[in-house]
Amino acid sequence: MQITYHGAEMIKIVSGQNTLIFNPVSKDAKLKNSKHSADVVFISAKSKYFTGLDNIRSKSEKFFVIDGPGEYEINSIFVKATESKTEFDNATLNTIYSVKAEDINFVFLGALSDPKPNMEFAEDLDSVDILFVPIGSKGVLSPSEAHKIAVSLEAKIIIPIHYEGIEKKDILDHFEKEFSGQFEKMEKLSIKKKDVQETGQRVVILS
Repeated sequence: MQITYHGAEMIKIVSGQNTLIFNPVSKDAKLKNSKHSADVVFISAKSKYFTGLDNIRSKSEKFFVIDGPGEYEINSIFVKATESKTEFDNATLNTIYSVKAEDINFVFLGALSDPKPNMEFAEDLDSVDILFVPIGSKGVLSPSEAHKIAVSLEAKIIIPIHYEGIEKKDILDHFEKEFSGQFEKMEKLSIKKKDVQETGQRVVILS
């Protein structure tokens, strides 16, 4: 599995023959954006920063879009989508995605603003292997709130999103202090289940 970060909250995951994209940036957002091919696209909130289907091409006949609560199975990828709250960009509803692929459990919090969300999204997971958590100052979790949620979930790998392009980079500095500076910086994360099992808690900054 390979994971890359493309600014705002856009995450791209290549798992076997499947390409998953979370919260693609729209051309209307006036942020750096680029075109990508995908099999499945996840949208957590109705904002121009997360609904860039205009930048997505299908790898085959048509890509599948998930943009709300429910349970899904697509190409041996299992998804549980749970409703939560956001205060970002005039949106009120946010969807948290719990996904299992290659036996790796990852949770994408999207534009979550509630520091004490309903933890239903994690009930079926024996562990949270990778957590994508938003950090910001307006409408999403603060760095300290994000830290508390990551700790409560006992997430093994924590990847911050949202700060790049939407928020100032000093937000990331605050987040680093919450974790006592224990950070790894890389362009992409390549990982297998055994890698997750062999590591303690890690904070990975993708550039």
